[in-house]
Amino acid sequence: MVDAGEPIRADDLGDTNRIVGWLKDGSLLAFDRSSLPTQIRRFDPRSRTSSLYTTLTPADPTGVPVVLAVRVTPDGQTFAFHYRRMSGTLYVLDWSGSPP
Repeated sequence: MVDAGEPIRADDLGDTNRIVGWLKDGSLLAFDRSSLPTQIRRFDPRSRTSSLYTTLTPADPTGVPVVLAVRVTPDGQTFAFHYRRMSGTLYVLDWSGSPP
């Protein structure tokens, strides 16, 4: 249910933040996709203040450039997040001209 009133923009969070979800107290959580560990920020639309809520990172962040999506339970205690791991193989070639 949404109370009547004017919509409130969350511009204070910045362009790189994505909404995670709303908490029971009416504040919302957002995360910055451009950093790892990923900071989860709490935004209170009434006071228009933002504060660090928690940080998320995979157990092994090797090859993980960013977190793609985050979800949270309404009590703010449980998070699920999605990321992609990139891997590759580096081959070193010796072009010195002499065969082994």
